[in-house]
Amino acid sequence: GNNNKGISGINWNIRLQPVTTGFLVSDVLKGYDYLLNEKKLYNQSGGTKGSNIVVINYSGGLSKAFAKDYPIWCGLYDKMGAEGILNVSATTNEDDNVETVGDMPSTCTSPYLLVVNSTNKADEKDPVTGYGNVSVDISAPGDRILTTDTQAKGLYRTETGTSLSTPIVAGAATLLFAIPCEAINTLATDDPPSSVLAVKDVLMANVDKKASLTGKTVSGGRLNIAASMKAMINQYCNVELAPKGTLKINTASWVDGMLYVDYISPDAEPLTVKIFDIAGREVYSASVTPPVFGNKNFTLDPGRQLEGMLYFVALIHGKDIVGKGFNVQFPK
Repeated sequence: GNNNKGISGINWNIRLQPVTTGFLVSDVLKGYDYLLNEKKLYNQSGGTKGSNIVVINYSGGLSKAFAKDYPIWCGLYDKMGAEGILNVSATTNEDDNVETVGDMPSTCTSPYLLVVNSTNKADEKDPVTGYGNVSVDISAPGDRILTTDTQAKGLYRTETGTSLSTPIVAGAATLLFAIPCEAINTLATDDPPSSVLAVKDVLMANVDKKASLTGKTVSGGRLNIAASMKAMINQYCNVELAPKGTLKINTASWVDGMLYVDYISPDAEPLTVKIFDIAGREVYSASVTPPVFGNKNFTLDPGRQLEGMLYFVALIHGKDIVGKGFNVQFPK
């Protein structure tokens, strides 16, 4: 970037790891497996081996195909997400509703997969691009995009399609990961899957809404990188990470028919919360997910007036369980 020559991508200071495979599904899976193993090696070695892969761009796929027929392929996105990899993939370059006619990997349901279609020069849905209000997530420019070519062909050319839109979104995702922010870096290290979902959610929540995309994608809009960066900083860099420690209930209080609980947990994994009466009978059960940022507390409405005076609330995390008593005060 900034050298007055050729073109530049979204993120100028990044390392790319190209992986070349054949065109068979088995070839694609081998490519994904290679990158997954590189990331696992990096995580397991504390960064001394492997590669710190945070985003994978894949602009290929199969038109008219459904996820149910490719469970191994779709399952890889969950495995990569668990290691801290966001997969950004292209949908078809046909005017298909992928919900009805299919597309791979568009119809895979992994939360760690971000599926992209194209907008044209008029900033509208390209007439020749796939869509789906469940399977296609976000749109990006893909009409006559200047890209690179071989020296024999003059180094540059214009190209149209989701193969151009997708790396634009992938570049935007890497830019969010690269924001110099302690909270984001800590999240990516301590809770890789949550960092992936955070980046994906920010990109989708900060699109420019477009009428031509309404009902055509999950977000209903076209990528806005500046808005996404601003939101990422506001949501994650200006707040503190939630405390972590041995499972513990700090306080439990009953006020006006509601239970207020302040607690500590070792991570952001979901907890089971149960309420028992003084005889040990369970009167309420639910699940709560600890926040990644801010204080750890929640409010419960049992949906009934608790009879008697003394009750116990319990938090369960795997084999660990902690409890605390609280008094129910009846209104006078």
